[in-house]
Amino acid sequence: MIAIQCIETWWTKASRGEPGASARAASPDALTLPPATGSGEVTLHRVVLDERAGFEARSSVVVMSLQETQRRLGGLVLHAGLDVLDVMFTWSPYTVGAPERRNGQAIRLHGGSWCRILHNGRMSDEQEWSYQQTVFNIALHPSTPALFLDSEPLRIDDHRAALR
Repeated sequence: MIAIQCIETWWTKASRGEPGASARAASPDALTLPPATGSGEVTLHRVVLDERAGFEARSSVVVMSLQETQRRLGGLVLHAGLDVLDVMFTWSPYTVGAPERRNGQAIRLHGGSWCRILHNGRMSDEQEWSYQQTVFNIALHPSTPALFLDSEPLRIDDHRAALR
């Protein structure tokens, strides 16, 4: 079983200064994994903190195939093998936003290990800029629901850039 925790924080320029900046900066890097039911290779725990909702966390848990997971999670490439998982960050202006940056190197996870990938981006619609920061905590065969809180990742791959 693969467990992915995706924590997304979304804001506009209204939260670049106080008091919004403190609220968005309080977004967690990890949480306890909630229980999940269903069949599939991946348990996805998605948490969204949005300026429009006062940065209140909205959480969902779904179990799905590896292919469906990759369709839902922009910026992440997963290759599963026999008791091994290769994880890599990939930049795209459509899923991650500006500015452009290099793709990451593959991180190889073995059973019980986990990694953290961080990225951020700036996107535009016709009215204003929006900004996002995403934290992916990815584990292969997680040992406990508190794995992301109680242990250190095998590697942290930080792809955050300065957002103007």
